[in-house]
Amino acid sequence: MSKFLTMKLNCVSKTKLFVTAIAALFFASCKKSIESSITPASPVNIVNVKEGHLAFRNFSDFSEFRKKVESSPSSERREIERDLGFKSLFTQYEDLVKKIESSQTFNEINKLLENTNPYFEYSERGLMFKRQNEGFAKILGVDGIIEIGTIFYKSIDEGRVIATSNNVSLLKSINSVEDYLNYGNDDIKIDRFASKIEFANFKNHIHTRSDAGPYVGGTNKYYIISAKNESNNRRLYIDLVNYHEYWPKYGSYPGDPNQNYSGFTYRYKNTLTFTHRKKSTLGIWNYYVSPTYINEIRLGSIFSTGGTVIFSGTLNNNSWAQEYLDTPLFGSWSPLVSYSNLAAPSFIEHTYNTPTRIVATGNGQNMYTNTNY
Repeated sequence: MSKFLTMKLNCVSKTKLFVTAIAALFFASCKKSIESSITPASPVNIVNVKEGHLAFRNFSDFSEFRKKVESSPSSERREIERDLGFKSLFTQYEDLVKKIESSQTFNEINKLLENTNPYFEYSERGLMFKRQNEGFAKILGVDGIIEIGTIFYKSIDEGRVIATSNNVSLLKSINSVEDYLNYGNDDIKIDRFASKIEFANFKNHIHTRSDAGPYVGGTNKYYIISAKNESNNRRLYIDLVNYHEYWPKYGSYPGDPNQNYSGFTYRYKNTLTFTHRKKSTLGIWNYYVSPTYINEIRLGSIFSTGGTVIFSGTLNNNSWAQEYLDTPLFGSWSPLVSYSNLAAPSFIEHTYNTPTRIVATGNGQNMYTNTNY
């Protein structure tokens, strides 16, 4: 073989290798591109927006979406809402807080609240949810409605949920427990109760019992401790809140196309939160960033000053609010459990052992407590 032919063959061979290498890179790139495009379903793919409220095919999709938005940072949750063309009650709350915190007078604050009176109220504690529906605020629009399958649910005051499979117009007209008791009927279910009379009897019972204890208010959001430490124009609010959440059930599970009422699902949690405020020169109590210095959280009977210290230390997440988390005592929901409609009359809500003493403070405050029971 001549030298020229050898050189020509080497050239062809190198060209083939080069083309093969380019092809390999191309197909690898294509494969990577295809693989990278295969991602878990976006939250917006399992929900629709109908007349300003969120609508889900089934309870599983609802639970998945709720878990996503409640665990996401504000920026990510807002992006999901923008993609949906939806603005949650919680996002409206956040926006209003920012405006209030930059206000200079109470008149400015009152003007901001003029169009939001049904949903929010302002006091020395700051902007609060008027209907106690902040537990659902990241999945609600201003109408309070959620659609799951063929069932419509609505969050009203006292942290309660009403539902119907056949009388949506009546459900939309009910905005409070008082409304429900005045002109609701058995087309509308509430919490764990199969009928209006069952719920009315429950309300009458808890308001007249002498041993009602912390549930004397009969709400699904009860402040076991709600206190404040105040010194040097600074306040630390301490709130221990007991939440109960019910969803009337139709068919085998909430959202089942079978529209026959069959019971309820239930879960509960306790939260222990610390919120810092500082008095401005104009007398407005604004949020301010401070660690929370906790001398002790003592867990024991509400009838005793004894008990065990379960925490002593500092909560410092560089914000005006901190939450003490201790699964399963504080900060986490219990598993969602399903009950038949026959269980409602004898159902007893879960209760925790709760702290009998919390001693905590923030920057610039004296160390003391007024939460000793």
